Amino acid sequence: KIPEMKPFLESVEQLPPSEKAQAIRTWMEENQNILESITQLNLMSSGLNAIPKEIKYFTKLQHLNLQSNQIKVIPTEMCSLHQL
Repeated sequence: KIPEMKPFLESVEQLPPSEKAQAIRTWMEENQNILESITQLNLMSSGLNAIPKEIKYFTKLQHLNLQSNQIKVIPTEMCSLHQL
């Protein structure tokens, strides 16, 4: 869990899905330093059908759980995650 993200997620909770996705992408771009320290990410059963290109910001990622999603394509940005 990322404590810095809780207030942000609460603020975008009421946005329509398309606006929420853009708000999250913007937050990720502006807070790469936080994402670079994450070593584990559990996205199990998140309803994902794609892995966003912003996965590249998780440079220290060692464990990624994508179980029970409908992902069909692995983005090339995953190639930069050398510790995964």
